Amino acid sequence: MDVQLTAVDVRSGRSADVVLVVEKDSTVAEAARALRAALGVPELVEAGWGGPPAGARADVWVAGRPVDPSLAMTVSPLREGVVVGLGGPVGLGVHDPDVGGVAEVRVVGGPDAGRVH
Repeated sequence: MDVQLTAVDVRSGRSADVVLVVEKDSTVAEAARALRAALGVPELVEAGWGGPPAGARADVWVAGRPVDPSLAMTVSPLREGVVVGLGGPVGLGVHDPDVGGVAEVRVVGGPDAGRVH
């Protein structure tokens, strides 16, 4: 499955429009590793004993909310045109899906991909 989205690493500020190519049974944690590689930022390492294994914490954020890393891609909010925050929520394109409206316009390509108006 191919998904065009914008990835933003909160810690470094790096961002890029990415075509994420994953299998349908891939998890959000696997997608996060691919997005970090696309941005050229290292995977986070938990220090100390008893910490969660790599990828077990919510490192992926969509619309200001953390995404469970164990979710399969087919049921995750990682969809065409979203802005994905790695390491925390991002301001650009943050949209609360619980706020209703008559219509919304989603930008799915170019430098503003993922923005919702």
